[in-house]
Amino acid sequence: EQGQERIIMIFKMAGVFSEVFYALCCIFLIVFIFWYFCDRKKRKGGEDISTKNGLYDKQNSRTDISNENTDSSLSSSGIYSLELTANNAVSVLRESNFHFHDYWDRVCIELGVDYEVKRGIEQQAKIDRKYDIAMHDGLEYWIRQGRASWDVLITVAEIFEPQTANSMRSVLVRRKSSCSIRPLLNLSDVPDFELERGKHLKKVINTLYMIDDWENLGIQLHFDDYKLRKIRQDNAGKPNLTSQCRMALLSAWLNWEYNFEEYGKPNWKQLLTAVSYLDGGHRIVNSIISNCNGNWT
Repeated sequence: EQGQERIIMIFKMAGVFSEVFYALCCIFLIVFIFWYFCDRKKRKGGEDISTKNGLYDKQNSRTDISNENTDSSLSSSGIYSLELTANNAVSVLRESNFHFHDYWDRVCIELGVDYEVKRGIEQQAKIDRKYDIAMHDGLEYWIRQGRASWDVLITVAEIFEPQTANSMRSVLVRRKSSCSIRPLLNLSDVPDFELERGKHLKKVINTLYMIDDWENLGIQLHFDDYKLRKIRQDNAGKPNLTSQCRMALLSAWLNWEYNFEEYGKPNWKQLLTAVSYLDGGHRIVNSIISNCNGNWT
């Protein structure tokens, strides 16, 4: 009888162990399936990027990868004709609701930003917590390498935020209609004397009262993203936000708070040329010239 009880006990224990083993196998199978599909999706995105980068590496196998013709052709490749600069890229990402805090560093890694460069940017970002500026600095490094294009940036963004990538395509197509083609304007009668903040601010503000897209105007006037973001922050919560931001932008422009050494000091021709890039800018510029009727002071 004792032998029989032992045999029964052994069978019971074997049954328990088999059930535990079966449960562990099921858990392992579920984990493996989950890992497999996640890894497959990640590798697919990585292969897309490496394929693109491989093509660009072949194109840039020459010693001087910063050749001007190479840079310009890559920057304007594809259907997107908006100039690829760090400022424009951050602006498009922001308009597409990209989460800088969560993904700026991962995007930089995928774009091939040097580890030491990224670490320096990351250390500064931890101090001031300005992740859009960190993204700006990483993109600036990437663009300087001479193999940047909107297509690659969108593909990388799609790895982490597919909805952002779709929004970026829409934003770029929309901006193409307003920024990619420079209108043929007759500005021969528009003076190019230097405008002064104390003397001409009121005239400039009153002349451009109809413009709502002040951020795009700021980009065309060569302001960096940091300055545009500061204008937004300084005027947040104020009534007539667009009017306040437009006024602050024009005041900063007349105060030379942009790269005036490269683009020249404020004047009417520079301002109207920038306006011409906005949506409906050609019509606005013609209206301004007609309304001023030669009175530019």
